[in-house]
Amino acid sequence: MNKNLKKKLLLAALCGAVLPATLAGEAAAEENVDAAPSYDFGTSDVYGEKTAAPPQEPSAPEPEKEAAEDYGAVTRAPQTGLLGERDIMDTPYNVIGYTAENIERTQDKTLAAVVEQNASVNVMSGGTASESWSIRGFDVGGTDVAYNGLYGVAPSYSVGTEALERVDVLTGPAAMLSGVAPGQSVGGIINLVPKRAPEDGIRRVTVGLTNGHQKSVAVDVGERFGTDKQFGVRVNGAWRKGQTAYDREEQDYRGFALALDARGKRWNASLDFGFQDNDVDNPTGIVTMGTRGLPAHKMRSRTNLAASGTYAHTIDRYAMLHGDYALTEDARWKAFADFGIKKSTQDYVRSSAVLTNAALGTATMRKYFQPSSYEAHSEQVGVRGKAETGILTHDLLFAASSIHQDRESNSFNLYRNSAATISTFTQNIYTPDWDSIGAWDFLMAGTDTSLRNRSTVDYRGISFIDTIATPDKRWQVMLGARWQKLESEYYNARRKRVTSHYDKQKLVPSFGFVYKFNPRFSGYANYSESLQEGGWADYINAPNYGEVFAPIIVKQKEFGFKYDMGAMATTLSFYEIKKPSVIQDDVTLIMSQAGETRGRGVELNVFGDAAKNVHVLASLAYMKNEYTKENPGFIGKTPQGYPSWKGALGIEYDVPGVEGLSVSGKLVYVGSQYTNAANKSAQEVPSWTRFDLGARYKFMSGKTPMTLTADIINLFDRSYWVGVNNGAYMARPRTFMISLSAEL
Repeated sequence: MNKNLKKKLLLAALCGAVLPATLAGEAAAEENVDAAPSYDFGTSDVYGEKTAAPPQEPSAPEPEKEAAEDYGAVTRAPQTGLLGERDIMDTPYNVIGYTAENIERTQDKTLAAVVEQNASVNVMSGGTASESWSIRGFDVGGTDVAYNGLYGVAPSYSVGTEALERVDVLTGPAAMLSGVAPGQSVGGIINLVPKRAPEDGIRRVTVGLTNGHQKSVAVDVGERFGTDKQFGVRVNGAWRKGQTAYDREEQDYRGFALALDARGKRWNASLDFGFQDNDVDNPTGIVTMGTRGLPAHKMRSRTNLAASGTYAHTIDRYAMLHGDYALTEDARWKAFADFGIKKSTQDYVRSSAVLTNAALGTATMRKYFQPSSYEAHSEQVGVRGKAETGILTHDLLFAASSIHQDRESNSFNLYRNSAATISTFTQNIYTPDWDSIGAWDFLMAGTDTSLRNRSTVDYRGISFIDTIATPDKRWQVMLGARWQKLESEYYNARRKRVTSHYDKQKLVPSFGFVYKFNPRFSGYANYSESLQEGGWADYINAPNYGEVFAPIIVKQKEFGFKYDMGAMATTLSFYEIKKPSVIQDDVTLIMSQAGETRGRGVELNVFGDAAKNVHVLASLAYMKNEYTKENPGFIGKTPQGYPSWKGALGIEYDVPGVEGLSVSGKLVYVGSQYTNAANKSAQEVPSWTRFDLGARYKFMSGKTPMTLTADIINLFDRSYWVGVNNGAYMARPRTFMISLSAEL
């Protein structure tokens, strides 16, 4: 079956599932129009915040409307950086917030399991040691995850979701809204919203079992205190231990989060602490294809290509303080401030398998010691307020932010003995015998492990945003400008000196608007620029490994449409992103900032209640990323590790006649992708499709609410590959998960 036909069939399948659901949702909305948000364009009480209306002729009062509910697994008001929480219909960006209900439903308590539901997000990691993604075909590292709207706080390597209330995904560069991403991400923002103590308190204990080997326990306790419940405390703890779905991969994970909050008549404050310790033995390994391509024969889905004795031990510590104060009694003007700190460390002994004969399965293996650390502190202060000029209303924002980060990393070859005479060994990946290898745990004599590649980077910015609206809010125009300064210094351990120092600043614009054709249907567009780090030569085989490149300017154009059906909604987006790129020459292996990557794409999302008992979360993305100039050998080629097509379809069905029982199914499709910039056919990772099944049963045990959840990930145990730069991981094998929660 050719690729084009596969794409058409995928699109037809998704549309076949989504379109009837959309029509059903619209029909349901028409039958119960009072349940859906509506407004009269002759007033100013519409979606979003209320503003003072211009004088009008007296009219009969309308009953007060209740706040619109979420679309089930997706919130109506995700966080949009400095703009705060805004209704998606009033936001000139494509942003989707996955709710606590969605996160609780996902037994695999990883951030990757949540964001993979978004077709614009591609998971680029395997196993449980660390997580990485791409958004719209551009890398998003762990340091590019925001915490409650602030960079430099969230864990750097992996994120447990037990302490999260929501995960917001904003696609497209948005430095205007959130500042410069410290890890150079331009494709979008992943924002973590922590849990707060609910009004009625919570005491939940969850125990789980994965594949009969890995055990887990999670505790979630929250309570409010005071005469008006103005003080809140919430504690989340999680523990997972045992073998994962991969052969020989063992995980010992511990996570803890403490959330404190207080609220007064004119002020709010919160303080969050978090700790994660993730220790993984034999984390599943990567195959570096070189010119040989993928293994010629099908492999067991559970195959772990990591050499014995490898491990990844990461520790993340973080804290964040937030406060806001109403400067006026009517709260039309508010001041806010945030401060966050983080320290992350990783000890990592990994192996790589360079395939030398795809038919026979022989590979040359090497082991590396790769320690790294990351420290950061970040701050932002600002003022939000409302004003009027004639009949127009203004939502104004003034904010200043800064991030300081220190990064250290290095890579050392490991050897069989202290003589360091042999640095590689041969293994057959079809029939591996890891016990025969012996110990490979010696560094080269005279190696100074304290001498590391180090970088210090400072990002500073001052933002001004004015969102202008007509009295009926049919037109909303966002005008913004941000002064950005980036100062960086890099120390290369090989050269034992500072290799680069950059100090660059620029004033960048941003523009966006929303036009509401009617109360349910709106169109939007935006344009933005941002100053970003230029990247570095990060492939260890590059002769100029460690070289850092000058800062770059990234540009985005986007437009789209949003349709609200009350209990269900649809978004459609079209975009273009241009970014100067770093590529590696296939012959010289030298890395350089020698081209430009242009990303163009289309995104379709459908989410909410399609019918009384049917809940849908569907996403489809086409991402055409290619090198566009300056290096003739790469023009028109697709950057490595990024698929052009991705689709995700999740459906949950509440079984009639059995109160509390629901069943679910999920389909994930990822298109083919290259692992080299030259797009050689031998180095193409095939497309794959994964099916998951699940069930939940809520019941009472005496007076105790209970929830029993069971999931099968990769139902058919399909063996497939997850493509990354220069190689691929074995994807998630069939995984059985069961858990029992009790509300005490």
